[in-house]
Amino acid sequence: MKKILVPTDFSSYSDHACDYALKLAGSLKAEIKLFHAFLDPVLGSPVPMYDFGGYEKTHKEIMKNNEDQVVEEMEKLYRKLNERIEKEGIEGITMKSYQIENGFADEEILSYCKVYEPDLVIMGTKGSGGIIKDLFGSVTEKVIENAELPVLAIPETPYGGIIEKIMYATDFDESDYEALRKLMGLVEPLGLKVYVAHLCFGEMIEKDKEQMEKIKAYVQEKYAGVKSEFNIIECENILQSFDDFVEEKQIDIISLTTHKRNIFKKILNPSFAKKMLFHTKAPLLVFHAK
Repeated sequence: MKKILVPTDFSSYSDHACDYALKLAGSLKAEIKLFHAFLDPVLGSPVPMYDFGGYEKTHKEIMKNNEDQVVEEMEKLYRKLNERIEKEGIEGITMKSYQIENGFADEEILSYCKVYEPDLVIMGTKGSGGIIKDLFGSVTEKVIENAELPVLAIPETPYGGIIEKIMYATDFDESDYEALRKLMGLVEPLGLKVYVAHLCFGEMIEKDKEQMEKIKAYVQEKYAGVKSEFNIIECENILQSFDDFVEEKQIDIISLTTHKRNIFKKILNPSFAKKMLFHTKAPLLVFHAK
């Protein structure tokens, strides 16, 4: 994992995404590239009749002023991160300048991913309710749903501290193995412990045990040096049990895969949002299954 794209809108929750990017890039010896997309401030405004020339001139002036302000903000953030790297003595990070585009943020982020080809996108989410509440309708959700690469979503008020434990939530799909391969690319250099967990409704069945044993054998054979634990959690309320497990194990990052059975949609269904699954405010790492 060598390239990290960090979209920003210069807010406090984008700053948290930058913090995580610095932590990970330093350990992974990766490069960071900042990205910002701004929308035409007069997009959709009516053109005054008989005055198209004057409108066009005014529009260009507004766009130029807006773009100048964006460049100024990006330069400020870029300098700030470079100063932090130098002050804190973080080695192995390359700050790969930045990119600014004009357009809808989610569309421009996805488009630029095809150009820059990052290994990971790190984005902030807003809202005091935690990551689930404000992913709906947000730029972050749209990027997660449509990106073909891992996306790490950082809540507005993260817990901070050292990243030591990561949970991978499995629904026993073939895409798990590709996701685990990508996950291990992040886990191994960081020395994290991986918790592979499956939540089953009611009593655990024999098929669940067999599937978990297959994943366990795969991980222990391919990634013998990674600390790992495998759990099948019997539950009646998947949201509460999921949250309890995160709290009990003190999970620092939750990861899962979007696939054809789509656990992501199941967990993030708006009907469950009020239950506030992620009380721990743990970042969410999502892999996209092709």
